[in-house]
Amino acid sequence: MRVGLAAAPVVVEVRRPGEWIRQTPDYFVRRRNGTAVVLDVRPDERIEPEDAAKFAVTAMACARVGWGYEWVGVLDPVLAANLRWLSGDRHPRVRREAGAHVSRCK
Repeated sequence: MRVGLAAAPVVVEVRRPGEWIRQTPDYFVRRRNGTAVVLDVRPDERIEPEDAAKFAVTAMACARVGWGYEWVGVLDPVLAANLRWLSGDRHPRVRREAGAHVSRCK
């Protein structure tokens, strides 16, 4: 169960001999039990070798601070359809401020 979510929350920079590897993960999730996980979202066919190296460095950095790391590829088609449907409520023409609920990460 998630209790907090932030998009592009951190920049991971790791120095390796002769180079800096820099990666901005897509999401940071705080779970109800207090654990944290960092997510990168990219379909398999869009992952270049340089991206795979950045994901590996991000996973290593997350492990060092006690966070989980997950790479999420292609979403299940039913889940993707549901997310598209739900995102329609964000459009100004259908949003009702009185009934809107906004979650904030602290």
